[in-house]
Amino acid sequence: MLHNNVKTAPLLKAKTTSTNTITNTSTKNKNKNNYNLAAVSSNFDNDKIRRKIENAVDGLPFQCFNFLHNRVLPANKENALMICDYISSLKSEINPSDRYRKNTIILLCTFSTFFKNTKQFKETTREDLLSFLDSYRKLESIDPLCYVA
Repeated sequence: MLHNNVKTAPLLKAKTTSTNTITNTSTKNKNKNNYNLAAVSSNFDNDKIRRKIENAVDGLPFQCFNFLHNRVLPANKENALMICDYISSLKSEINPSDRYRKNTIILLCTFSTFFKNTKQFKETTREDLLSFLDSYRKLESIDPLCYVA
C-alpha cells in the first residue's frame, strides 16, 4: 500500500502544479485586457474547423486532410464545412467504410475545386454538375469502343 501511494503522490502534485500554472496564466491575460477579441474568436473558429476536418478524415490517408484543409478550406470555408458535416452524418447514420469516405471526400473536394472554389455547393445547378461530369468524359477519337452501341 505504501509503495502505491509513493508512486501516485508525484502525479497528483504534477497535476496540481499544471492547474495552478494555467490559472495564473489566464489571470494574467484577464488583467491585461488588451488582446484582440476578433483574433481570439478567429483562432477558436479555426481550431473548431480543424477539429471538424480531423474528425471527418479520421483513419484516412493524410491526402484527404490535405485536400480539405489546404485546397478547399482557404478558398471556400462553407464547402469545406459542408463536406465535414456530410461525412459526419454519414458516419453516424450508415458507418461507411474508410474507402467510401476517402472517395467521397476526394470527389467533393474535386467538385469544389473544379469551379475554382468560387461556387458554393448550395448554389450548384444541374448544368454545373453535368459540366463537372462531362469533364471526365473521353472523346470518341480517344476511346472509340466506349461509344459503340
